[in-house]
Amino acid sequence: MGPSIPRSSRKATLAYALTFPSGFKAVLIGSSGPISPGVRALAEKLGPVDVAIVAYQVHAVADTQIEYTWPIIALFKPKLFLPAHHDSAPPAWVDLGLEPLFDKIRADMPGTAFIAPLYRSPICVAAAGPDKGKVVSFKY
Repeated sequence: MGPSIPRSSRKATLAYALTFPSGFKAVLIGSSGPISPGVRALAEKLGPVDVAIVAYQVHAVADTQIEYTWPIIALFKPKLFLPAHHDSAPPAWVDLGLEPLFDKIRADMPGTAFIAPLYRSPICVAAAGPDKGKVVSFKY
């Protein structure tokens, strides 16, 4: 896995972190795959995050993608996990099986919530207060 930029596919993963004045922390990891030293350093600096948006790409067998995405989720220990880049790859694969990954999160990180985003549907997450890191609005 990894981004299609030649040098970054061998050396790094795009990762963005946001920290709000309220202490809310979010991280976006654009590609799954081996954890780079930079991503590891980012996780050490941030500690557990409120929201992690991590790449999860369609595979013929959904379970095979878990080994790429799971280490990043485990590293950042989010309160809320949102899969990203989880589009289909027609005509071979028209749907992405998120359930095996959600089963693993439920079993191994029971304190982490997750939701399957719908295309062009906003997800509102509390960035402060007692519900910080929780979904407060999502339209199915």
